[in-house]
Amino acid sequence: WMLSDKITPHIDICRTQRNKVWMDYFATNGSSRKSSAGSRYARGFYIFTLEWKPDLLVWKINGIEVMRETRNVPQEEMYIILSGGLDKPVHGSSAMEVDWVRVYQWKK
Repeated sequence: WMLSDKITPHIDICRTQRNKVWMDYFATNGSSRKSSAGSRYARGFYIFTLEWKPDLLVWKINGIEVMRETRNVPQEEMYIILSGGLDKPVHGSSAMEVDWVRVYQWKK
C-alpha cells in the first residue's frame, strides 16, 4: 500500500480480506473507491501493479487492468509500505511473501 505524510491519500495496491483481493483508494477530500478481484488472486503468486500518472491511477494484476481512477489523483509523494494482513484471529498467524518490488518514474 502507499501512504503520504498524513492518513490520506491512501492507496491499497492490493490487500486481502476474507479471502478476497481488494484495491482501494482513499482521497484527501474524503472520497473513496474500492474494487474486488475476488478470491482467485488471494493465494499464489501474482504481479500487482499501480500505474500512477498526474491524472490517472490504474491497478493491474498480471498486466490486466482491474480498476481505474481519474478523480482526485494524488499529487504528493507517497511511501511504499509492505505489510501482511490481519484477517485472522489475534492468536492466529498471517504471512506474505514478496519476490520483488519495482518502482519506475514516468519520463516527462
